Amino acid sequence: MQNQKGTMMRRWAIAGFAAAAAGVVLVASAWACVPVATLNATPSAAKPGETVTFSGASYNSPKPVVFHWGAIDGPVLTQVTPEGGVIRGSFVIPADAKAGNYVVVATQEAVPGTQTWGVPARVLISVGADTPVLGANLGAQVTDRPVGLVTHNSVSGGSLLLMALGAAGVAMMVAGVAAVLAGRRPASAPTAQAVKN
Repeated sequence: MQNQKGTMMRRWAIAGFAAAAAGVVLVASAWACVPVATLNATPSAAKPGETVTFSGASYNSPKPVVFHWGAIDGPVLTQVTPEGGVIRGSFVIPADAKAGNYVVVATQEAVPGTQTWGVPARVLISVGADTPVLGANLGAQVTDRPVGLVTHNSVSGGSLLLMALGAAGVAMMVAGVAAVLAGRRPASAPTAQAVKN
């Protein structure tokens, strides 16, 4: 009877461990399959005053996407409002841009209830060359930056739910391992009893 009970406990422990592992895998795959905002620019090498066209996807907030030259808080080149999460447009390379590589940063204000991952997005533009130059000096950087950027530290409800599910999965796994180990205790040896005739 004791052996049968131990076998049943092991089966429950294995089933609990399998359920916890399946839950962790589902949560991890849901977390990993998040669309990230993209940004493409053509041409990637231009001269001062030339026009560069851009496109991108997964800008899910209804707020406009703002393009900055040289830094996340650099001069604004243009802004566009996404249509169905897609952006298309163009900007002009500043006339005073010196030769070098510059980053163009696309920012978008977050709106509660929307998922905008991968923003700010960035694309590299080489100025003064016919093709992008690997290792070229950086262009002139913005010098009048503020001393810090505004940060947002709130955690969404979805993130809290995923963390709770992960903690529950780990707890179930620990309980399952403990049950398996408890079920492996050696059964006490039967004691001899005197036979009455």
